[in-house]
Amino acid sequence: MREFDFTLMIKRESWDYRDGVTPATVQERLKDLTEYFDWVHREGGWIARNHLFLSKELVEQVEAKLKQEIDYCKFYLELQERRKEADFDKWVFHKKEELPPSWDVQGDQWIRANGRIKAIVEIDHSGKMTAISVKFRNDSTTLRFMDDYYGQPKIQPSHAKNPQSITEKIEEYKRYADNFLKEHQYPQYNGEARSFTLLKQILCIEEP
Repeated sequence: MREFDFTLMIKRESWDYRDGVTPATVQERLKDLTEYFDWVHREGGWIARNHLFLSKELVEQVEAKLKQEIDYCKFYLELQERRKEADFDKWVFHKKEELPPSWDVQGDQWIRANGRIKAIVEIDHSGKMTAISVKFRNDSTTLRFMDDYYGQPKIQPSHAKNPQSITEKIEEYKRYADNFLKEHQYPQYNGEARSFTLLKQILCIEEP
């Protein structure tokens, strides 16, 4: 007989967001979650293990889910602040000399940052032909939407010589990056998202 895995989930009810999902309601939920986590981590966890006879592992899972929900709230508030930036989620061109010195900055860059992932289309003019490439970086201080090393795209750098070819390649890589950003809306390895995607398929729910 096959065994099945189970997971804990913190319920999100409409009354938790009586005025909708806003910075104010999320801030209030973050406060409540943080207070509850502190209680579970101290007194509540002790009571659960010693009086309710819950295992240490189960209490740790409860704490992990609380931490995750706390991070979701922090990310929401972080993203609301980022959205106030003039260049948020837009392609912005930067000359190499304008960028902070770094070993991996090889040329001019088109950058689009959406608070989840930062897409970088780089144009390196140092060789006989111009090299165009794309790379991605995690763009949130709270959640991980990709691994900066293993999450890199499979598309290889291209080389072009004349201005028209260079422009066409840049646009091609920007389109690739736009699609990459759309496909990475959820945090990395997010169990809820994977489970919900399968649920829609099982219930034959078609995407619009």
